[in-house]
Amino acid sequence: MARRRRKPPGATTNGGWGHRHQQRRAAIAPMVNAGKATCARCHEPIHAGEPWHLDHNETRDGYLGVSHAYCNLRAGADKLNGQRRNDPNAERPYRWSHRWYDDPPVGTINYDGGRNPEIHTGDGNWQPLDSTSS
Repeated sequence: MARRRRKPPGATTNGGWGHRHQQRRAAIAPMVNAGKATCARCHEPIHAGEPWHLDHNETRDGYLGVSHAYCNLRAGADKLNGQRRNDPNAERPYRWSHRWYDDPPVGTINYDGGRNPEIHTGDGNWQPLDSTSS
């Protein structure tokens, strides 16, 4: 049997899942586990036995209510992924594993398996990738 990894001291409290959170969750668990709750995110019922979370609000200083585990985790991922992208519509250079043809869009990066990375500068010209950073 695999051992569970222990969290560092204070990790649950600092993450918002401390003693008070666990008490609140335990107090509403009988109602949720009986299938008498609705998801605060998708507004669908949470059926008996379905995984659920006591969902924090966006600022984590209060609660939205109970949510499907999937809905809560998806909302967290959406929030984090939104923070990662500066502009989701910004053009990104093509990334190739090798030269597929000689005149691709300017800025196309050819990693060539990591051996000789190069970038296309236009008019069929390629430069080593490390020389463009100077």
